[in-house]
Amino acid sequence: MQILKIAELNTMIKEYLESNSLLRFICVEGEASNVKYQQRHLYFTLKDKDASINCAAFNYSINNIPLDIKEGDKIKVFGNVNVYKANASVQIVSNKIEKANKLGDLYVKREELIKLYEKKGYFDKSIKKTLPLLPQTIGIVSSHTGAAIHDIINTTHKRNPNVTIYIYSAKVQGDGASTEIANGIRYFNSSNLNIDCIIVGRGGGSIEDLWAFNEVEVIEAIHESNIPIISAVGHEVDILISDYVADVRASTPTQAAEILVPLKSSLIDNLNNLKSKCNKALLNTVDKNKYKLNLLKENYQLKQFYSIQILEKINLLEKLKLDLKKELVHKLSTKDKRMELALLNNKFNTFINLKLQNSKNTLNNLATKLEKFDNSDILNRGYTITLKDGKIIKNADIKKGDKLKTIYSGNKTIESVVE
Repeated sequence: MQILKIAELNTMIKEYLESNSLLRFICVEGEASNVKYQQRHLYFTLKDKDASINCAAFNYSINNIPLDIKEGDKIKVFGNVNVYKANASVQIVSNKIEKANKLGDLYVKREELIKLYEKKGYFDKSIKKTLPLLPQTIGIVSSHTGAAIHDIINTTHKRNPNVTIYIYSAKVQGDGASTEIANGIRYFNSSNLNIDCIIVGRGGGSIEDLWAFNEVEVIEAIHESNIPIISAVGHEVDILISDYVADVRASTPTQAAEILVPLKSSLIDNLNNLKSKCNKALLNTVDKNKYKLNLLKENYQLKQFYSIQILEKINLLEKLKLDLKKELVHKLSTKDKRMELALLNNKFNTFINLKLQNSKNTLNNLATKLEKFDNSDILNRGYTITLKDGKIIKNADIKKGDKLKTIYSGNKTIESVVE
Protein backbone atom coordinates (compact mmCIF):
# COMPACT_ATOMS: atom_id res chain seq x y z
CA MET A 1 0.00 0.00 0.00
CA GLN A 2 1.31 3.42 -0.98
CA ILE A 3 1.64 5.98 1.80
CA LEU A 4 0.43 9.43 0.62
CA LYS A 5 1.15 12.89 1.82
CA ILE A 6 -1.82 15.13 2.59
CA ALA A 7 -0.98 17.44 -0.34
CA GLU A 8 -0.84 14.42 -2.66
CA LEU A 9 -4.22 13.18 -1.45
CA ASN A 10 -5.79 16.62 -1.78
CA THR A 11 -4.36 16.90 -5.30
CA MET A 12 -5.86 13.54 -6.23
CA ILE A 13 -9.25 14.62 -4.83
CA LYS A 14 -9.08 17.93 -6.73
CA GLU A 15 -8.12 16.30 -10.04
CA TYR A 16 -10.75 13.58 -9.70
CA LEU A 17 -13.63 15.90 -8.87
CA GLU A 18 -12.77 18.70 -11.30
CA SER A 19 -12.29 16.27 -14.21
CA ASN A 20 -15.63 14.58 -13.59
CA SER A 21 -18.01 15.68 -16.37
CA LEU A 22 -20.99 15.27 -14.04
CA LEU A 23 -19.63 18.07 -11.84
CA ARG A 24 -19.06 20.55 -14.66
CA PHE A 25 -21.65 23.02 -15.94
CA ILE A 26 -24.05 22.25 -13.11
CA CYS A 27 -27.06 24.18 -11.84
CA VAL A 28 -27.92 24.06 -8.13
CA GLU A 29 -30.95 25.73 -6.54
CA GLY A 30 -31.03 26.86 -2.93
CA GLU A 31 -31.10 29.76 -0.47
CA ALA A 32 -28.33 32.37 -0.25
CA SER A 33 -26.63 32.76 3.13
CA ASN A 34 -23.56 34.59 4.43
CA VAL A 35 -23.55 36.86 1.37
CA LYS A 36 -20.38 38.98 1.01
CA TYR A 37 -19.34 41.27 -1.87
CA GLN A 38 -15.57 41.83 -1.59
CA GLN A 39 -13.22 43.46 -4.13
CA ARG A 40 -15.27 42.58 -7.24
CA HIS A 41 -15.88 39.05 -5.95
CA LEU A 42 -18.98 37.49 -4.36
CA TYR A 43 -18.82 34.84 -1.63
CA PHE A 44 -21.85 33.09 -0.13
CA THR A 45 -23.23 29.79 1.12
CA LEU A 46 -25.95 27.97 -0.80
CA LYS A 47 -28.16 25.89 1.47
CA ASP A 48 -31.40 24.00 1.77
CA LYS A 49 -32.95 22.16 4.70
CA ASP A 50 -30.60 19.17 4.33
CA ALA A 51 -27.18 20.54 3.35
CA SER A 52 -25.04 23.50 2.30
CA ILE A 53 -22.07 24.26 0.07
CA ASN A 54 -19.77 27.25 -0.28
CA CYS A 55 -19.94 29.29 -3.48
CA ALA A 56 -17.85 32.00 -5.11
CA ALA A 57 -18.31 34.27 -8.12
CA PHE A 58 -15.07 35.95 -9.18
CA ASN A 59 -14.99 39.27 -11.03
CA TYR A 60 -18.79 39.44 -10.89
CA SER A 61 -18.96 42.70 -12.82
CA ILE A 62 -18.34 40.93 -16.14
CA ASN A 63 -20.38 37.82 -15.39
CA ASN A 64 -24.11 37.27 -15.11
CA ILE A 65 -24.17 37.97 -11.38
CA PRO A 66 -26.90 40.17 -9.85
CA LEU A 67 -25.55 42.82 -7.50
CA ASP A 68 -28.53 42.71 -5.15
CA ILE A 69 -28.36 39.16 -3.77
CA LYS A 70 -29.19 39.22 -0.09
CA GLU A 71 -29.63 36.82 2.77
CA GLY A 72 -32.51 34.39 2.23
CA ASP A 73 -32.89 34.92 -1.53
CA LYS A 74 -33.83 31.81 -3.45
CA ILE A 75 -31.36 31.54 -6.33
CA LYS A 76 -30.11 29.25 -9.08
CA VAL A 77 -26.33 28.93 -9.23
CA PHE A 78 -24.65 27.88 -12.50
CA GLY A 79 -21.01 26.84 -12.53
CA ASN A 80 -18.40 24.13 -11.87
CA VAL A 81 -17.31 22.21 -8.77
CA ASN A 82 -13.93 23.40 -7.51
CA VAL A 83 -11.62 21.96 -4.82
CA TYR A 84 -9.32 24.19 -2.73
CA LYS A 85 -6.22 22.01 -2.48
CA ALA A 86 -4.91 23.38 0.81
CA ASN A 87 -7.73 21.87 2.88
CA ALA A 88 -9.65 19.85 0.23
CA SER A 89 -12.70 22.06 0.71
CA VAL A 90 -15.33 21.86 -2.04
CA GLN A 91 -17.11 24.89 -3.46
CA ILE A 92 -19.03 25.95 -6.56
CA VAL A 93 -17.34 28.57 -8.74
CA SER A 94 -20.29 30.33 -10.36
CA ASN A 95 -20.44 32.17 -13.68
CA LYS A 96 -24.17 32.87 -13.57
CA ILE A 97 -26.77 33.39 -10.85
CA GLU A 98 -30.51 33.82 -11.30
CA LYS A 99 -32.92 34.93 -8.60
CA ALA A 100 -35.65 32.29 -8.53
CA ASN A 101 -38.62 34.40 -7.39
CA LYS A 102 -38.00 37.18 -9.91
CA LEU A 103 -37.29 34.63 -12.62
CA GLY A 104 -40.68 33.05 -12.16
CA ASP A 105 -42.46 36.38 -12.55
CA LEU A 106 -40.46 37.26 -15.67
CA TYR A 107 -41.14 33.92 -17.34
CA VAL A 108 -44.87 34.27 -16.68
CA LYS A 109 -44.84 37.81 -18.09
CA ARG A 110 -42.90 36.68 -21.16
CA GLU A 111 -45.37 33.88 -21.88
CA GLU A 112 -48.26 36.34 -21.59
CA LEU A 113 -46.56 38.71 -24.05
CA ILE A 114 -45.86 35.86 -26.49
CA LYS A 115 -49.54 34.87 -26.50
CA LEU A 116 -50.60 38.51 -26.93
CA TYR A 117 -48.37 39.23 -29.92
CA GLU A 118 -49.00 35.85 -31.51
CA LYS A 119 -52.73 36.65 -31.41
CA LYS A 120 -52.01 40.04 -33.03
CA GLY A 121 -50.22 38.26 -35.88
CA TYR A 122 -46.80 39.78 -35.17
CA PHE A 123 -45.11 36.38 -35.63
CA ASP A 124 -46.73 35.45 -38.97
CA LYS A 125 -44.25 34.31 -41.60
CA SER A 126 -46.30 36.04 -44.29
CA ILE A 127 -45.24 39.49 -43.02
CA LYS A 128 -41.55 38.67 -42.70
CA LYS A 129 -39.34 40.82 -44.91
CA THR A 130 -36.65 39.21 -47.06
CA LEU A 131 -33.03 40.02 -46.30
CA PRO A 132 -31.15 41.82 -49.10
CA LEU A 133 -29.14 39.58 -51.39
CA LEU A 134 -26.12 41.87 -51.38
CA PRO A 135 -26.33 44.48 -48.59
CA GLN A 136 -24.33 47.65 -49.10
CA THR A 137 -25.23 49.51 -45.89
CA ILE A 138 -25.99 47.99 -42.47
CA GLY A 139 -27.32 49.65 -39.33
CA ILE A 140 -26.43 48.24 -35.88
CA VAL A 141 -28.36 49.01 -32.70
CA SER A 142 -26.27 47.91 -29.70
CA SER A 143 -23.96 49.13 -26.98
CA HIS A 144 -20.82 50.70 -28.45
CA THR A 145 -18.78 49.29 -25.54
CA GLY A 146 -19.99 45.70 -25.83
CA ALA A 147 -18.25 42.80 -27.56
CA ALA A 148 -21.28 42.20 -29.80
CA ILE A 149 -20.78 45.30 -31.91
CA HIS A 150 -17.12 44.46 -32.52
CA ASP A 151 -18.01 40.88 -33.49
CA ILE A 152 -20.51 42.16 -36.08
CA ILE A 153 -18.07 44.71 -37.54
CA ASN A 154 -15.12 42.30 -37.72
CA THR A 155 -17.16 39.46 -39.24
CA THR A 156 -18.82 41.77 -41.77
CA HIS A 157 -15.57 43.29 -43.01
CA LYS A 158 -13.86 39.91 -43.21
CA ARG A 159 -16.65 38.69 -45.47
CA ASN A 160 -16.99 41.86 -47.52
CA PRO A 161 -14.87 44.95 -46.73
CA ASN A 162 -17.01 47.09 -49.05
CA VAL A 163 -20.04 47.06 -46.73
CA THR A 164 -20.73 50.36 -44.94
CA ILE A 165 -21.76 50.11 -41.26
CA TYR A 166 -23.62 52.72 -39.19
CA ILE A 167 -23.87 52.34 -35.41
CA TYR A 168 -26.61 53.61 -33.12
CA SER A 169 -25.26 53.23 -29.59
CA ALA A 170 -27.96 52.18 -27.13
CA LYS A 171 -28.19 50.72 -23.66
CA VAL A 172 -29.03 47.03 -23.93
CA GLN A 173 -29.96 46.33 -20.31
CA GLY A 174 -31.32 48.16 -17.31
CA ASP A 175 -33.63 51.14 -17.03
CA GLY A 176 -34.26 52.97 -20.30
CA ALA A 177 -32.69 50.24 -22.45
CA SER A 178 -35.89 49.35 -24.31
CA THR A 179 -36.52 53.03 -25.18
CA GLU A 180 -33.01 53.50 -26.58
CA ILE A 181 -33.21 50.28 -28.64
CA ALA A 182 -36.59 51.32 -30.08
CA ASN A 183 -35.26 54.82 -30.85
CA GLY A 184 -32.33 53.28 -32.72
CA ILE A 185 -34.66 51.22 -34.92
CA ARG A 186 -36.84 54.26 -35.65
CA TYR A 187 -33.79 56.41 -36.39
CA PHE A 188 -32.53 54.13 -39.16
CA ASN A 189 -36.04 53.92 -40.64
CA SER A 190 -36.41 57.70 -40.80
CA SER A 191 -32.84 58.53 -41.88
CA ASN A 192 -31.61 59.04 -45.46
CA LEU A 193 -28.74 56.58 -44.99
CA ASN A 194 -30.36 53.96 -47.28
CA ILE A 195 -29.95 51.20 -44.72
CA ASP A 196 -30.44 47.73 -46.27
CA CYS A 197 -30.81 45.85 -42.97
CA ILE A 198 -30.72 46.49 -39.22
CA ILE A 199 -29.04 44.20 -36.69
CA VAL A 200 -30.38 44.60 -33.15
CA GLY A 201 -28.50 42.68 -30.49
CA ARG A 202 -26.03 42.17 -27.69
CA GLY A 203 -24.04 39.43 -26.01
CA GLY A 204 -25.53 36.83 -23.69
CA GLY A 205 -26.82 37.33 -20.16
CA SER A 206 -29.48 36.38 -17.67
CA ILE A 207 -33.15 36.80 -18.45
CA GLU A 208 -33.09 40.02 -16.42
CA ASP A 209 -30.18 41.35 -18.50
CA LEU A 210 -31.93 40.48 -21.77
CA TRP A 211 -35.38 41.64 -20.72
CA ALA A 212 -35.26 44.87 -22.75
CA PHE A 213 -35.69 42.70 -25.87
CA ASN A 214 -39.03 41.50 -24.48
CA GLU A 215 -40.38 44.99 -23.82
CA VAL A 216 -43.44 46.30 -25.70
CA GLU A 217 -41.61 49.37 -27.02
CA VAL A 218 -38.93 47.26 -28.73
CA ILE A 219 -41.46 44.76 -30.11
CA GLU A 220 -43.58 47.53 -31.66
CA ALA A 221 -40.53 49.24 -33.19
CA ILE A 222 -39.38 45.98 -34.81
CA HIS A 223 -42.89 45.25 -36.12
CA GLU A 224 -43.30 48.76 -37.59
CA SER A 225 -39.87 48.81 -39.26
CA ASN A 226 -39.83 49.09 -43.04
CA ILE A 227 -36.26 47.79 -43.07
CA PRO A 228 -35.54 44.06 -42.50
CA ILE A 229 -34.34 43.35 -38.95
CA ILE A 230 -32.17 40.58 -37.53
CA SER A 231 -32.53 39.90 -33.80
CA ALA A 232 -29.04 38.88 -32.66
CA VAL A 233 -28.89 38.32 -28.91
CA GLY A 234 -26.19 35.94 -27.72
CA HIS A 235 -28.26 33.24 -26.07
CA GLU A 236 -29.40 29.74 -26.95
CA VAL A 237 -31.82 28.53 -24.28
CA ASP A 238 -34.44 31.25 -23.83
CA ILE A 239 -36.10 32.67 -26.94
CA LEU A 240 -36.80 36.40 -26.67
CA ILE A 241 -39.90 38.03 -28.15
CA SER A 242 -37.64 40.13 -30.40
CA ASP A 243 -36.56 36.83 -32.00
CA TYR A 244 -40.17 36.00 -32.87
CA VAL A 245 -41.04 39.44 -34.25
CA ALA A 246 -37.83 40.10 -36.20
CA ASP A 247 -37.57 38.99 -39.81
CA VAL A 248 -34.63 36.69 -38.98
CA ARG A 249 -33.23 35.37 -35.72
CA ALA A 250 -29.49 34.82 -35.15
CA SER A 251 -28.20 33.00 -32.08
CA THR A 252 -25.19 35.33 -31.81
CA PRO A 253 -24.14 38.72 -33.21
CA THR A 254 -21.42 36.97 -35.21
CA GLN A 255 -23.97 34.65 -36.80
CA ALA A 256 -26.09 37.67 -37.74
CA ALA A 257 -23.24 39.06 -39.83
CA GLU A 258 -22.64 35.64 -41.39
CA ILE A 259 -26.32 35.31 -42.34
CA LEU A 260 -26.56 38.81 -43.77
CA VAL A 261 -23.25 39.33 -45.57
CA PRO A 262 -22.18 36.82 -48.24
CA LEU A 263 -18.48 36.10 -48.68
CA LYS A 264 -16.98 38.32 -51.36
CA SER A 265 -15.00 35.36 -52.69
CA SER A 266 -18.21 33.34 -53.01
CA LEU A 267 -19.85 36.20 -54.91
CA ILE A 268 -16.92 36.33 -57.32
CA ASP A 269 -17.10 32.55 -57.82
CA ASN A 270 -20.84 32.77 -58.48
CA LEU A 271 -20.33 35.59 -60.98
CA ASN A 272 -17.65 33.58 -62.78
CA ASN A 273 -19.97 30.56 -62.93
CA LEU A 274 -22.78 32.71 -64.32
CA LYS A 275 -20.39 34.21 -66.86
CA SER A 276 -19.33 30.73 -67.96
CA LYS A 277 -22.95 29.59 -68.30
CA CYS A 278 -23.84 32.72 -70.29
CA ASN A 279 -20.91 32.16 -72.63
CA LYS A 280 -21.93 28.54 -73.21
CA ALA A 281 -25.53 29.54 -73.85
CA LEU A 282 -24.40 32.26 -76.26
CA LEU A 283 -22.12 29.88 -78.16
CA ASN A 284 -24.91 27.31 -78.41
CA THR A 285 -27.26 29.96 -79.78
CA VAL A 286 -24.66 31.10 -82.32
CA ASP A 287 -24.03 27.51 -83.44
CA LYS A 288 -27.75 26.83 -83.88
CA ASN A 289 -28.21 30.04 -85.87
CA LYS A 290 -25.19 29.19 -88.04
CA TYR A 291 -26.74 25.82 -88.81
CA LYS A 292 -30.07 27.43 -89.72
CA LEU A 293 -28.27 30.02 -91.86
CA ASN A 294 -26.44 27.30 -93.78
CA LEU A 295 -29.73 25.53 -94.46
CA LEU A 296 -31.20 28.77 -95.74
CA LYS A 297 -28.19 29.32 -97.99
CA GLU A 298 -28.52 25.83 -99.42
CA ASN A 299 -32.20 26.34 -100.17
CA TYR A 300 -31.93 29.94 -101.33
CA GLN A 301 -31.46 29.26 -105.06
CA LEU A 302 -34.25 26.70 -105.09
CA LYS A 303 -36.58 29.08 -103.27
CA GLN A 304 -35.56 31.89 -105.61
CA PHE A 305 -36.33 29.74 -108.68
CA TYR A 306 -39.79 28.80 -107.41
CA SER A 307 -40.45 32.38 -106.37
CA ILE A 308 -39.76 33.56 -109.93
CA GLN A 309 -41.93 30.80 -111.38
CA ILE A 310 -44.79 31.64 -109.05
CA LEU A 311 -44.49 35.34 -109.80
CA GLU A 312 -44.63 34.65 -113.54
CA LYS A 313 -47.73 32.51 -113.10
CA ILE A 314 -49.39 35.21 -111.02
CA ASN A 315 -48.63 37.83 -113.67
CA LEU A 316 -49.98 35.53 -116.37
CA LEU A 317 -53.16 34.92 -114.40
CA GLU A 318 -53.61 38.64 -113.89
CA LYS A 319 -53.19 39.23 -117.64
CA LEU A 320 -55.68 36.48 -118.46
CA LYS A 321 -58.07 37.93 -115.95
CA LEU A 322 -57.88 41.35 -117.59
CA ASP A 323 -58.25 39.87 -121.09
CA LEU A 324 -61.22 37.82 -119.99
CA LYS A 325 -62.81 40.84 -118.38
CA LYS A 326 -62.38 42.88 -121.57
CA GLU A 327 -63.81 40.07 -123.65
CA LEU A 328 -66.77 39.66 -121.34
CA VAL A 329 -67.46 43.38 -121.39
CA HIS A 330 -67.37 43.32 -125.16
CA LYS A 331 -69.56 40.24 -125.41
CA LEU A 332 -72.08 41.50 -122.91
CA SER A 333 -72.45 44.98 -124.36
CA THR A 334 -76.04 44.23 -125.26
CA LYS A 335 -78.75 42.04 -123.85
CA ASP A 336 -78.82 39.84 -126.95
CA LYS A 337 -75.11 39.35 -126.80
CA ARG A 338 -75.32 38.34 -123.16
CA MET A 339 -78.01 35.79 -123.94
CA GLU A 340 -76.05 34.52 -126.93
CA LEU A 341 -72.96 34.15 -124.73
CA ALA A 342 -74.90 32.20 -122.12
CA LEU A 343 -76.27 29.87 -124.79
CA LEU A 344 -72.84 29.39 -126.32
CA ASN A 345 -71.39 28.77 -122.88
CA ASN A 346 -73.92 26.01 -122.18
CA LYS A 347 -73.30 24.42 -125.56
CA PHE A 348 -69.54 24.68 -125.05
CA ASN A 349 -69.75 23.00 -121.63
CA THR A 350 -71.91 20.21 -123.02
CA PHE A 351 -69.55 19.69 -125.95
CA ILE A 352 -66.47 19.64 -123.70
CA ASN A 353 -68.02 17.20 -121.24
CA LEU A 354 -69.02 14.88 -124.08
CA LYS A 355 -65.53 15.01 -125.58
CA LEU A 356 -63.97 14.33 -122.18
CA GLN A 357 -66.19 11.33 -121.61
CA ASN A 358 -65.43 9.94 -125.09
CA SER A 359 -61.72 10.42 -124.49
CA LYS A 360 -61.96 8.60 -121.15
CA ASN A 361 -63.78 5.68 -122.80
CA THR A 362 -61.19 5.51 -125.58
CA LEU A 363 -58.34 5.54 -123.07
CA ASN A 364 -59.95 2.80 -121.01
CA ASN A 365 -60.36 0.62 -124.13
CA LEU A 366 -56.77 1.19 -125.13
CA ALA A 367 -55.59 0.35 -121.61
CA THR A 368 -57.51 -2.92 -121.70
CA LYS A 369 -55.97 -3.85 -125.05
CA LEU A 370 -52.51 -2.91 -123.86
CA GLU A 371 -52.86 -5.16 -120.85
CA LYS A 372 -53.54 -8.11 -123.21
CA PHE A 373 -50.36 -7.35 -125.14
CA ASP A 374 -48.19 -6.53 -122.17
CA ASN A 375 -44.59 -7.43 -123.11
CA SER A 376 -43.67 -8.24 -119.52
CA ASP A 377 -46.23 -11.04 -119.43
CA ILE A 378 -44.76 -12.54 -122.64
CA LEU A 379 -41.22 -12.22 -121.34
CA ASN A 380 -42.13 -13.85 -118.03
CA ARG A 381 -43.27 -16.93 -119.98
CA GLY A 382 -39.72 -17.40 -121.36
CA TYR A 383 -39.91 -15.47 -124.65
CA THR A 384 -37.58 -12.70 -125.79
CA ILE A 385 -38.02 -9.63 -127.96
CA THR A 386 -35.31 -8.52 -130.41
CA LEU A 387 -35.14 -4.89 -131.54
CA LYS A 388 -33.32 -3.23 -134.42
CA ASP A 389 -33.23 0.53 -134.35
CA GLY A 390 -35.94 0.42 -131.67
CA LYS A 391 -38.30 -1.76 -133.76
CA ILE A 392 -39.29 -5.42 -133.30
CA ILE A 393 -37.75 -7.57 -136.08
CA LYS A 394 -38.00 -11.02 -137.56
CA ASN A 395 -35.18 -13.24 -138.79
CA ALA A 396 -35.74 -12.07 -142.35
CA ASP A 397 -35.14 -8.48 -141.35
CA ILE A 398 -31.53 -8.84 -140.19
CA LYS A 399 -28.24 -8.84 -142.07
CA LYS A 400 -24.58 -8.95 -141.26
CA GLY A 401 -23.35 -5.97 -139.22
CA ASP A 402 -26.75 -5.07 -137.78
CA LYS A 403 -26.78 -3.95 -134.11
CA LEU A 404 -29.47 -5.76 -132.17
CA LYS A 405 -30.95 -5.40 -128.65
CA THR A 406 -32.60 -8.43 -127.04
CA ILE A 407 -35.00 -7.99 -124.09
CA TYR A 408 -35.83 -10.90 -121.78
CA SER A 409 -37.53 -11.48 -118.39
CA GLY A 410 -37.21 -8.61 -115.89
CA ASN A 411 -36.68 -6.08 -118.74
CA LYS A 412 -33.00 -7.04 -118.89
CA THR A 413 -31.23 -6.42 -122.22
CA ILE A 414 -28.36 -7.89 -124.27
CA GLU A 415 -26.80 -5.95 -127.15
CA SER A 416 -25.09 -7.83 -130.05
CA VAL A 417 -23.87 -7.46 -133.66
CA VAL A 418 -24.84 -9.89 -136.45
CA GLU A 419 -21.81 -11.63 -138.00
